[in-house]
Amino acid sequence: VSSKSASLEELVKANKAQFDRIFSTQMGTPDVQPGVTAEPSETPVSVAEEGQASLDSGIRKILTERYGDGWSHEIVEHSIDGDEVRVVCRLEADGLTSTQHGNARSSGNVGIALQRASDNALARCYRELDPDGTRATDSFKAPAASTSSLPQDDLPTAAVRLAASQRQRPGQQIDTVTLDLIENALRNARHEMDAVLFRSAMSPVIREQHDEFPMITDRRGRMIVGQFGSYVAQMLREKKFDLSPGDVILQSDPYQCGGAISHINDWLVLVPVFHQEALVGFSSMFGHMMDVGGPVAGSMPTGATTIYGEGIRIPPIKIFEKGKVNQAALDLILNNTRTPQMNYSDLMAIIAGSRAGEKRVVEICDRFGRETYFQACEALLDRTHQAMKRLIVQNLPTEPQSFEDYVDDDGCGNGPFKMKLTLWREGEHAFFDWTGTSDQAPGPINFYLHEGMFKMFIGVYMIMVFDPQILFNDGFYDLVHVTMPTGSVLQPEFPAALGCRTHALARQFDVLGGALSHKAPELATAAGYGSSPHFLYSGI
Repeated sequence: VSSKSASLEELVKANKAQFDRIFSTQMGTPDVQPGVTAEPSETPVSVAEEGQASLDSGIRKILTERYGDGWSHEIVEHSIDGDEVRVVCRLEADGLTSTQHGNARSSGNVGIALQRASDNALARCYRELDPDGTRATDSFKAPAASTSSLPQDDLPTAAVRLAASQRQRPGQQIDTVTLDLIENALRNARHEMDAVLFRSAMSPVIREQHDEFPMITDRRGRMIVGQFGSYVAQMLREKKFDLSPGDVILQSDPYQCGGAISHINDWLVLVPVFHQEALVGFSSMFGHMMDVGGPVAGSMPTGATTIYGEGIRIPPIKIFEKGKVNQAALDLILNNTRTPQMNYSDLMAIIAGSRAGEKRVVEICDRFGRETYFQACEALLDRTHQAMKRLIVQNLPTEPQSFEDYVDDDGCGNGPFKMKLTLWREGEHAFFDWTGTSDQAPGPINFYLHEGMFKMFIGVYMIMVFDPQILFNDGFYDLVHVTMPTGSVLQPEFPAALGCRTHALARQFDVLGGALSHKAPELATAAGYGSSPHFLYSGI
């Protein structure tokens, strides 16, 4: 005997208790000083009280009561992993914007879980836009026939900037609440950069495989959020640019960007971020192009013996200058690929993603003030520095430990190639020595492992294994010391071929895991097969 299917209303009620717990936890209860009593008509909507309402009248009801018709939201991205539903949601209210993620677990009805995850994200957005439960912009509302020289759409931003300047003045230390708000804003900006790229790119290697990474740096080029090695400072030292708002720098040569990208299929975009004509940082992304010329489709020839035989190498150039495209350079680059339309679309998508990061950093500076943003960058770097100190002391051995493995061949009949790593710590400092690694290969399996890139690998590995809550950035780089023999398969000399470097890259992680497992064998994992097969074709 089968029972009657539950209605949507019944399913919503069944999930009410779980939603209430999530909502109350996310929104919290505002602090009220003893003896302060507010008139009911002036009291902001109590988020904690509204969190006890049903799913139908929760955060959306709060937003409607708070903003009327002046708010809207958009689901930027969503994913479903088993019973875990995750969304990235953008809320716009009274000219302000916030993008946050939300989570929910599905108990059999994905639609309800998506709605709950969306409401969870909206609650986070609301908390960011109005953390004190009061509207900072109410005092700055212009009359209908405004005589202000400031555009009406910009008034909320100006109001928030003024309120921020009153909270945080030059010379003051940044408070933890403001720091957390800026940290989460930067985290969300990084996710928004990804979302913009995935929705705009044409090639499946970016849209489906997600072969790309974003980064936001401070004004010195140090990565604050992201996931690839910092290259900005070194690149700008070696190639002088007169940077202006609207500039976009494009490059694809691993040897000219410190190994931030590892083969010429990766096109790397750098956007300088200006706030009121002052440089405050950089927004950067790279993405894998399906084809960049050369003798074979896909531009990863297994028989290449130099990088000259793999495709077009783009040195650091301004592809946009003060907002105007360098059409001659763009035409020259695209004319040397088999997929010019796809590459053009992907490049514009990467630039759009980088622009999204630029926009969010400017908004943070508007909201909190430029000096506060600078303080936050330093504080976030220091947080990671202190956290990595603990991880190094807890998980690295004081006595040198070694591990080695091999790449069988280079595709040109040479090999095997040994990769050997010795690691230890001295106090709070970690040492990684690749002495004993084989010389660079004649074939294209070499991996140009820049020192900063390997430090990034160390950070990602240790943070993801031991404490995933740590914000990954450049703050710990001075704690890690790396030795890599020049001319080895991990530090090849120009013009060594790099197109099939994933063989060495995958084996490098196997060796790293094997070396770290001496101290914590319970965390050891079996090695992968150390390869990255591709099926590439063109012209059909």
